[in-house]
Amino acid sequence: MMHSVYALRMLMRSLAPLIGAEMESQKAVTVGWAQDISKAKLTLWGEDARSALNDELETHIMETFTEEYWKLMRGVCIQVV
Repeated sequence: MMHSVYALRMLMRSLAPLIGAEMESQKAVTVGWAQDISKAKLTLWGEDARSALNDELETHIMETFTEEYWKLMRGVCIQVV
């Protein structure tokens, strides 16, 4: 599970500039969308996207972790009884 959490966080980090650009323009980006964009603007878009979506991502991760944990614990308890 921990590898999956890390992968989700890194996916968010990687996609954040693209998501931020789409949030600002209110439409999907096109091919070559980042070619003439400054590093500062890409960084800003990334920060905007992470700010907007990070809480939702972390909540989803924790809900999924809790759900999987209890599934595993139920299996352990059933085997012990």
